[in-house]
Amino acid sequence: MQYAWRPHNDCRFSPIGLFSHSEYRSWASQIESAVGPVLFVGGSVLSQLFTAFQALTGGATRSQFHRSDVLVNSYTLRPMTPADIDACIAAGPSPPAALACPRQDYHWEVAPHRLSELKWTSALEGKQRNPGALVAYQTLVLNVGIEWWKEYLYPSSYPPACLTDGGVNHAYLPRTSLGVPYSIHAPGCEVFGVKYQQMAQGVARYLQRASRAFSGHVILVTSPPGVERCSTVTHPGPRPEPAPYNPITDEPTMMARYYYDSHRYAETVWKHAFQQWAPRLRFSVLNITQMSALRGDSRVNSDCDQFCLPGLPHVWAEMLLRLLEQERDGAP
Repeated sequence: MQYAWRPHNDCRFSPIGLFSHSEYRSWASQIESAVGPVLFVGGSVLSQLFTAFQALTGGATRSQFHRSDVLVNSYTLRPMTPADIDACIAAGPSPPAALACPRQDYHWEVAPHRLSELKWTSALEGKQRNPGALVAYQTLVLNVGIEWWKEYLYPSSYPPACLTDGGVNHAYLPRTSLGVPYSIHAPGCEVFGVKYQQMAQGVARYLQRASRAFSGHVILVTSPPGVERCSTVTHPGPRPEPAPYNPITDEPTMMARYYYDSHRYAETVWKHAFQQWAPRLRFSVLNITQMSALRGDSRVNSDCDQFCLPGLPHVWAEMLLRLLEQERDGAP
């Protein structure tokens, strides 16, 4: 576990300098064991954190990861319960309108919204309610995936400004195919200021109601901001100048930029949602946004949403371990 990560500028990055790899792994695995089973739910960012968490803890044998880029049904902006998922599976390709099932004929832009992404509630509730399970999940680590900004492409049932005349028949249909004015800029239907908040509230309300399913510690991991043209970044700190904006071809790029910049304020959105709708749960935020913004050079050149491994995700994982250490020691 001793490593030296070397980004573009030949700067060495070695966060583990005080312990041998065996000593560090022993400490980390003891923390994971002490806090009980952990369920990680999120997209590619959390996947990378979980990979690093496994490396630091010697496999994370008491933890599981479930891939879910969006956490909620894109139309209802709420998590789908196991019963909802079972009903959609049973209904097949022609579900009744009331179910608001994700479409089955996926285009590339709707892939993150597929039904399999939403089965994290089944993973959570299944273990909690299974009499044969030795220990239920004690900690739920959440992250909204990098695909959230694509929510602007689709109508939703709430708020009312987002509802189209076709109702649920328009769910999961790209707005460009609807033939009606529907935009991220529509009053009352703005993707981060309105729909993102509804999504956070939907998750909090689900967990509050699912008292039999979960009563432990929720940790929200924020997202690192995007770094446009990351292949041109060669040292920490500065971000490259964006390419000139083409209003005809660059709307997705602009929306991604808007999403990443807006996500800097997600922490307060989630705190407010859990304080209001799930006050019985312990809620914490692991903010990796600001520190990750300084390391544009830590990205994989071919994909600015992926990070070098070993690398920055191992720092996120160590931050998470420190937070779990406080949980183990009973810190407020």
